[in-house]
Amino acid sequence: MESNRDYLKIHIYLSEECRRVIIGYYLRIISIDKKYYYFASLLMLLFLVIFRKMKLYQRVSASILLPYMFLVFVCTIVERKIRTNSSINLVPLWKLFSIIRSGKKKTWLWKEITLNIIMFIPFGTLVPLIFTDKKLKDILYMGIGTSCVIEVLQLIMKRGLCELDDVINNSIGVILGYVIYKTLQMMREFAQKR
Repeated sequence: MESNRDYLKIHIYLSEECRRVIIGYYLRIISIDKKYYYFASLLMLLFLVIFRKMKLYQRVSASILLPYMFLVFVCTIVERKIRTNSSINLVPLWKLFSIIRSGKKKTWLWKEITLNIIMFIPFGTLVPLIFTDKKLKDILYMGIGTSCVIEVLQLIMKRGLCELDDVINNSIGVILGYVIYKTLQMMREFAQKR
């Protein structure tokens, strides 16, 4: 009985913490310098014009995704302070294992994990709308490639740690985004059959 209460306390804590992290992530994007938003807006308009041979939903998806990913690059690379040294961590899931081993609430690690997942959910949702012939495997490879580019740039430019953990968590975000896409697609098909 006691373990159920502990589980419930942990679940409630994680739910509240996840809400705070999600809100914090979007506030972080909002706090980016305005010049990047102006550039992202120009990208959005440019892509609407460039992709005019695509179907409307593909153009809109591309016009949202590409500026969004630009803002992700700004958040993860440009807006970060330069470190004195660059480092790489290729230990998979070290953050999660650190939380489990310590048995303590390491909120900064939970935030890192959650932010890296949330950051790539739009990628997994919008890419299949743009490239309708792609399967989950292809979209996952694209997401992993994009994540690797971010991590390598962080290493080269000394703007954060280059971590395999981040790539794994970004990949989970891509998968969750794809699940959202497929769920919405099935709901639309079901509604059309009625």
